[in-house]
Amino acid sequence: MINSALLWVLWAILGAIGLLLLLYLYLVVQKSFDVRWHSKLKLRRERLKPMVQKFLLEGEESRGLQHLNEADLVVLKDLLLEYNQVLRGVEQRERLQALAQLVFTEHFRRDMNSRNYANRLNALYAIEEFRMESLREDVVERLRRKRKMGTVERYQLYAILAGLQDDALLGFLTDSAQEPLPDFVYRELLLKMEDSLFNRLFNQIYTLPTALRYCLIDIIGNKGDYSYLTAIEELTYSRSVEERIRALKAITKFGYVKRGSTLVDKSEAETWQERLMASRAMGAVAKDEFVDVLKKMLRDSSWWVRKESAQSLLRYPRGQEILRQIAESDEDRYARDMAREWLEAKQI
Repeated sequence: MINSALLWVLWAILGAIGLLLLLYLYLVVQKSFDVRWHSKLKLRRERLKPMVQKFLLEGEESRGLQHLNEADLVVLKDLLLEYNQVLRGVEQRERLQALAQLVFTEHFRRDMNSRNYANRLNALYAIEEFRMESLREDVVERLRRKRKMGTVERYQLYAILAGLQDDALLGFLTDSAQEPLPDFVYRELLLKMEDSLFNRLFNQIYTLPTALRYCLIDIIGNKGDYSYLTAIEELTYSRSVEERIRALKAITKFGYVKRGSTLVDKSEAETWQERLMASRAMGAVAKDEFVDVLKKMLRDSSWWVRKESAQSLLRYPRGQEILRQIAESDEDRYARDMAREWLEAKQI
């Protein structure tokens, strides 16, 4: 007679086998559904692609782009995202955006308020890609609700407004109640802004979060827009050491300065980092008025400042000659050593 312990083991084995069979059947059925769904998408793509191409290239509308079912919407979204990456003509891109707004406005409005995080993000990415003016107010309203949301979702909402050049973005970026975003996020937002919106943000620079202010200075340096030069020179006298250093770095990238005294003053700054950036800027600007200052900076207490000053002097027409004179006769041993080091490096 089978004892009760063995009977329980048998029932457990049979139960496990039953569960495995059910799982197997579920996977088979799911795989079957997936295959049928992807086959359907492939057929719908073959049907819709010529219509979409004709509309984007020639502006000819087709009734086939109306009354779309779920599979059609999936295919059309993928097609428009693909074309959005390759179309360069203004007229074609406007048609693409118009079609996206016509077909997807209500669809994305629903998804951007979905409880499903992935659905919300996918909708927000598509709204940005298609620059959907029809959902501008929805995006602003979602941010104004001040409901708790993740950094990625908040950034994506900001990115949409930046792409649409919406002034409402400035209010959100200067709102002290908002948590600061990572530097790379601020940089991406700034790069999406056209000159008009960028300039309005710069006019509020002193009300911006510190991280955003720093990124703004860096982007200006990278752009090399001389219309900001006077303001950047003024920022070299900021109370913030980091801000002063970034302003000097921006001047280096400009390769030009209106007031030479700006750099001369910084040659005697308290921090060696400022003095280093000042000497680097003098090398980029390469005005004769800085030669004596750079010669003096070769005697700086910081090895890094001496190194940068020698390198900057080499960017002047008489740079090697000046360093040779210093190497031979300067009263400061550190200046002589640094001058010799760079002259030797130049000969290699």
